[in-house]
Amino acid sequence: MSEQEEWLPRVPFTTEELQGIVSLVQGHVKYLQSLPLTPKLQKSIDILSSVGTKLARQLVSQEEQVMLPLTGEEVEHLIVAFVIFLGRLPDNIPKSEGRDNATYHVTLWIARLCSSVTEYR
Repeated sequence: MSEQEEWLPRVPFTTEELQGIVSLVQGHVKYLQSLPLTPKLQKSIDILSSVGTKLARQLVSQEEQVMLPLTGEEVEHLIVAFVIFLGRLPDNIPKSEGRDNATYHVTLWIARLCSSVTEYR
């Protein structure tokens, strides 16, 4: 396994958070598929689709502890998807408590993933 493919340390997320991440990833993949296709965009679609599928499988496995081994590249694409989501949110959802909650939780997910990557390096 190359350095880029090494699994990152475990980052704890609740089942509810993981369900939210799956939904966000699936929505982001649909958004990316609506854009003019480039090789770089196709790579992002492929990586995020794979992450979403892995995560969805873990959620239906009914294991007590949900584990999602991600590579550094997968985490990078996940963080980028989160950041793009946050950037598009104000243009698509009117200001509300729900939007504020989504912003809060996605920002926390980014911080936890970034913290994991920082500790790993």
